[in-house]
Parts: sequence; C-alpha cells; structure tokens
Amino acid sequence: MAEAIFKSLNKNFYNLKNYKIKSAGIILDKERLYVADSVHRILGEKGIKIENEKPQKVDKRLIDWADKIVIVANDVDLNEFPKNKLEVWKVEDVHESDTEKIRMIISEIEKRVTEFIRNLNL
Repeated sequence: MAEAIFKSLNKNFYNLKNYKIKSAGIILDKERLYVADSVHRILGEKGIKIENEKPQKVDKRLIDWADKIVIVANDVDLNEFPKNKLEVWKVEDVHESDTEKIRMIISEIEKRVTEFIRNLNL
C-alpha cells in the first residue's frame, strides 16, 4: 500500500524524479502472494492502483540499495536493518475482510507517506 500511495502522490502532486521506491516483505506467505481485493477496491476508490503485486523479499542487496528504509508493519525485527537508514511506522495488520480498519490504515499510511515526502528536503 505504501508504495502505491507514494507513487500516486509523487505522480499527481510532487513529481520527484530522483526518488525511487521498492516494496518488499520480511516473510512472504507462499500461499497468499497477492494483495487483498478489499485493499485494491479501497485504494481504487482513491484513484490509486497497485501496479506490481509480485512480492519480493528483503535481502542484503535491497538494504544496500536503499538510502532510507521505511518499516510499515508493527511486527518486524529491526535488528536486521542499519539504524541510520531506518524509519519505523508500526502500522497494524488486519484481516482483509475488515474494510473499516483497512480504510483507517490506508488513511494512516497516506498521512505518513505525505509527511515522508515533505521531509525529503524539497
């Protein structure tokens, strides 16, 4: 969600050409390699589309590539990440059927992404 929101805000409001974003996970659930339909629907209502659902795992190559690492989830062991690159948001995960909480989480992530973009020293 955060990647899709960043890309949407960047495209529609900020146009930051020198910034790239990649989404990745710590633990990939091989039985559920998709974004829930409810998330697609709610983001779609806001005009935001998730472009690439193909999950990738966080690895050393990705950590080295990143200038900044934003941990969105609230259940991640932070010891694997360089502290000088790390920003932690601790957004709770909810079941895909709980659309009310998904809306709240999307709103929370939108606020945090907007603040993050504004702090990129525009």
